[in-house]
Amino acid sequence: MTETSQAAAPSLLERLRVQTHASHTRLDRGVRLAPHEITVDRYAAFLRGSLAIVAPLEDVLASHEVLELARARSAALREDLATLDLADDVARSEVSFVNDRAEAIGAAYVMEGSALGGQVLARHVATALRLEPTQKEEPTQEGLGYLRVHGETTGARWRSFLARLAAFDAGASESDRERACVAASRTFAAYEDALGRAGAWSER
Repeated sequence: MTETSQAAAPSLLERLRVQTHASHTRLDRGVRLAPHEITVDRYAAFLRGSLAIVAPLEDVLASHEVLELARARSAALREDLATLDLADDVARSEVSFVNDRAEAIGAAYVMEGSALGGQVLARHVATALRLEPTQKEEPTQEGLGYLRVHGETTGARWRSFLARLAAFDAGASESDRERACVAASRTFAAYEDALGRAGAWSER
């Protein structure tokens, strides 16, 4: 008797990683905040563009309870802009593509994952713009609140989110998983659009 073995279907996390890889790479390359490119104007554009998409996303994700929003990213962005004497009167992005829990979990994957890259970016910005002392002192973190929004708990929060994602995946339908992936891709596109309108992203 011949037994036919079937490979296990990829998890939602694996599908999200694969389906958003190109979008993620495109966004990272387009944001002009490499160590040798950082200027106050470019960082300001990044903060304003981020606020335009983060604020509406926070609102819709809070309504679906897919993230622990202990520290609002939008508040941190406004504080950073105020620290740099910049206005926070940005036009909010449209996030009508998030309408249910499946779509919210896909969008949350993008938003929560961005905090991981923010830790690295914060170091580059701090050095380039001298937003914290270079001596062995406690960093001021002024102007870096958004990039360091979760501080030392960033890794733990990411693992907590992955546990929520896995729990959702366990009871999700194929339609749920597909909508989550589509929403994640559209979230990356919304970040790209918001940053582009602010002058913080350009195709290259």
